[in-house]
Amino acid sequence: MLGLFNDFASTATKAALSGLGKRQELISNNIANADTPLYQAMNIEFEHALNTAVRSRDGHMPLQVAGSNARHISPLTAEMAPKVTRRADSSMRLDGNNVDVDLEMTRLAETNLLYQTMTQIETKKLSLIRALTGR
Repeated sequence: MLGLFNDFASTATKAALSGLGKRQELISNNIANADTPLYQAMNIEFEHALNTAVRSRDGHMPLQVAGSNARHISPLTAEMAPKVTRRADSSMRLDGNNVDVDLEMTRLAETNLLYQTMTQIETKKLSLIRALTGR
């Protein structure tokens, strides 16, 4: 039964949810600092590493995580860790701040929608497993 929860799709979903959760935090931090002089908006990227891992499946689990106990949820491997960078796609204001609140709110709404979708996918999978196992 443990293999049902640690399959490739579940591991990829967990990695996506982790990255999206961190993006939500980072965007919220950007919005909170919209009026802070010299604050530079931050961005987080995890999709490229996730896509590479998904596409590079050649008989092994590139997203496999290690832990001290099979029941523990372990952190992602170092190569899957999200990369945090300074945003360079918005213009700098006179006070040195480059947070565009409208852009950040749009990115937050998009991230929330993706997070909800990934959560629904995992919930549906767990419901299906429950139905198939009679639990």
